[in-house]
Parts: sequence; C-alpha cells; structure tokens
Amino acid sequence: SRFGDRISIASRVAEWRRSSLTIEHRLSRGETLAVEGRETRVWAGHDPQRPGGIQVKAIPEEVMRRFTPMREQS
Repeated sequence: SRFGDRISIASRVAEWRRSSLTIEHRLSRGETLAVEGRETRVWAGHDPQRPGGIQVKAIPEEVMRRFTPMREQS
C-alpha cells in the first residue's frame, strides 16, 4: 500500500480468557490482504495494596457481551 491508498481494517476478538483477550486485525486494499496481526490485551485496574500499581482483574461479562456478535450469543 502507498500513501493515499484506500484501505479497510477489520478487527475481531479471536479469544477471550479470564483476564485477557486476543484481537486479530486484517488490513486490505481492495481484495488484496496487505497486513494481518494480533494483539493480546490484559484487563487491569488499580491495586489497592500498592498505590500507583495495577492489578489484573477478570473481564466483566457485560464487556464480553458488548464485543460478541448477536449470532454467537445464542
């Protein structure tokens, strides 16, 4: 791809775990796949035992529902 090309980006949650999720990305120019990749994100919040620290937490069900297509929820 070059500067000025129109590309499309498709992202989806490929896997849910208790406190992390893997997201897959596909970038295409027209029908041609240009790039694909994945990332893993961790759900975390403030650690009450360590000021300024973070602590891994379970991903809330509501968050998972919002990222799951309707057809997968049934």
